[in-house]
Amino acid sequence: MKKIYYIFALLIIFTSACKKEGSIKGEQPQAPGKTITYHLKNGGQVTVAINNKGEYVVGGDVILSKDQIAYLEYNKIGNGKETTPRSTFTAEYQKLWPGGIIYYVINDATHSSDILSAINAWESSTPIRFVQRTNQANYINFAGLPENGAGDSKLGMIGGEQAIRLAASADESTVIHEIGHAVGLMHEQTRADRDQYINIDFSNINADWTDQYKTYDVLGRSGFQIGTFDFNSIMLYRSNVAEARVGSNTSPQMTRKDGTTWGDSDHLSQGDIDGVNYLYRPIYVKLVSVYNEDGSYYNSSITNEDARFEYFISLEFFSDANFNTPIDLVNPVRIRYINSFGSLQGSGADIGELTAPVGSHSVYLGTALTEYSSEYGNYRYYSSSSFALTSGIGYRY
Repeated sequence: MKKIYYIFALLIIFTSACKKEGSIKGEQPQAPGKTITYHLKNGGQVTVAINNKGEYVVGGDVILSKDQIAYLEYNKIGNGKETTPRSTFTAEYQKLWPGGIIYYVINDATHSSDILSAINAWESSTPIRFVQRTNQANYINFAGLPENGAGDSKLGMIGGEQAIRLAASADESTVIHEIGHAVGLMHEQTRADRDQYINIDFSNINADWTDQYKTYDVLGRSGFQIGTFDFNSIMLYRSNVAEARVGSNTSPQMTRKDGTTWGDSDHLSQGDIDGVNYLYRPIYVKLVSVYNEDGSYYNSSITNEDARFEYFISLEFFSDANFNTPIDLVNPVRIRYINSFGSLQGSGADIGELTAPVGSHSVYLGTALTEYSSEYGNYRYYSSSSFALTSGIGYRY
């Protein structure tokens, strides 16, 4: 099925089977044609190239926004700054198009027919809806030429105007692919489990293309995928990409495990559709607290008070925001939560996550507890632990 690149963390590293290199101006302008490798504090590595327009491009057709470049500058090794798991830059990559509505303008007369056909393909198969822009702040502008390849696009909704640029050679399938990036989909070959399904010959992948064939976890990025590897995905490179070759080697960069190859897809696959549904038709998660009488007590006297209140916390899944219709999960869902704790010494909180498996209608999260002992109204002992849900991809709460 589909690899979704959760715009949930760093959706920076990824590209499309159309194009080759590029970039965008960052905090420190670089010379066009230069390739930069960022070694990040989280152990990841991102290689960007700067095109003749001064744009920073990753993976061929994904143009980095100023905030994404700022993220790389801020988190690279050697900048002397502390990083945090929930930086403002990371939050920018969590943006999906609200309600699945994408506002757009077309300033590309050459491809207007292909663009409208691609829009129709997306609307007929997914919850994504395209509306011609009037004065909306966030929108796609179909305009301009890519530096390399057939097209390029930003990844997810970055805020403000964002371009999808198409070369003369681009066709309807190119537009579908580039819209996929704007919606939030990544290349299928970068999913973390791809080695179970395909072989990759890095000896025939030149330096400009290497990162496009690395999995997102190897590159130090957060991502997610559902289902099995999708050989029909519009977001998958063909087996043999001429531009990625090393010298005169004409062997394919990728094959199935049995050695067979595949070509380009020209339409959204069912896996692509499932991935978009995961992003834009989320399930609803209800946090349920059940009092555990056996593990609780309350004792008091004129001078002393001793108490322990224990609750079992679980998550239940529904198809609607009112929590009326329970469901069994058809895809795994990665759910983020906050575990808060306190004592006489202070308080704090940890961010955690669990993956609810396919087929489950509920999962156990943990035990919430408040326990204390006091004398004459003064605490001798106090401890508490509680849970709350926080935002993620594929669910609401």
